[in-house]
Amino acid sequence: MKPEEILVLAQSFMECRILHAAAELNLFTILSRNPLSAGEVAGKIEADARATAFLLDAVAAIGLLEKQGDTYHCDNSLLVAGSPDTILPMVLHMSHLWERWSRLAGIVKGSNSPEIHRNCAHSSEPCTPSERPWQKRLLRPSIRDHPGHCLT
Repeated sequence: MKPEEILVLAQSFMECRILHAAAELNLFTILSRNPLSAGEVAGKIEADARATAFLLDAVAAIGLLEKQGDTYHCDNSLLVAGSPDTILPMVLHMSHLWERWSRLAGIVKGSNSPEIHRNCAHSSEPCTPSERPWQKRLLRPSIRDHPGHCLT
């Protein structure tokens, strides 16, 4: 791999984290009804208006919101709670997985705290792929076929 490719890979988490933060704050659903300003959105989610504007601008920059003037709008029903075709629950699940996968280095170094296993069937033994059926569908074979600590 070239240095540029490695750096692109190293920063690829940023867009993902922008999506997760917007999903966690329910911004897509809030903005699906009517266009709102950053200040109006901040009021609805009880957040700082300036920080909300930064996040909304980032979400718009990656193409998940429309921005016209000072208002934002979501016309993508895939990210709206209650929509028949929503994938928001899966995005929120992936956001939860983000927290777990963020501890990967500690797990590799041998951290075997109960926190790592709280959603496993075991409290002290690593989970195996057969106990994680979602892995068979979502992970590459090189990752999913190796037993180890449960990261879900």
